[in-house]
Amino acid sequence: MSEPLDSPSVNLAAVTDLLDAWIDRHISPEAKTWLSERLDKVSAGDEKTLFLTFGMIPRKLGKADLELSELDQAASAKVRPRWHPTNWTVDQAARTRLVLALAAKPQEQFVTLLDKLFDSGEVGELVALYQALPVLPHQAAHALRTSEGTLSDIKSVFCAVAHHNPYPAEHLDENRWNQMVLKSLFIATPLWPIVGLDERANPALARMLVDYAHERWAAGQTVN
Repeated sequence: MSEPLDSPSVNLAAVTDLLDAWIDRHISPEAKTWLSERLDKVSAGDEKTLFLTFGMIPRKLGKADLELSELDQAASAKVRPRWHPTNWTVDQAARTRLVLALAAKPQEQFVTLLDKLFDSGEVGELVALYQALPVLPHQAAHALRTSEGTLSDIKSVFCAVAHHNPYPAEHLDENRWNQMVLKSLFIATPLWPIVGLDERANPALARMLVDYAHERWAAGQTVN
């Protein structure tokens, strides 16, 4: 039996500070003011501003890579173990920061608003939301949403869940974990970016992978 990895506590204040610093490097003073004003409104409970801003962020702030240094990556691992935002972009970081403006809300209210963002999200928004899962409050409340993400037929959305993301290894049960790993092969995405792959190896997964390989060979196909 492959048990989920221990889920570490998330230092939300420190995560917020890091995101602010990373975003500020890449945006103009005018864009910084725009984002700050909207963060204040969302923190105060303005739901309309939440949804409007979430959609407008790429146009207002751009989509540049965060270009995190080794020091940045060390800082991210310190405030949230296993967090790997190396490939994030400015708009993804800002969308995460916007969701974190809701962090003071009770769990039920937070999850309800998060669900609305997921349910109305286009592909880029879904990628940002799934990438953000390991640094959101109420960690245990997002397992079902994560499972739904592993079923996505959109490769970028699936990879936002499965790659460089510690949340699945920490919260998915063995069956859902195994299905995610197997699907990664089916849709031809690499296994190495899956966080916790070695730690969560299990006999059932090994059998599934052997069966998969034999099916591919029998069909005259190569095995990734």
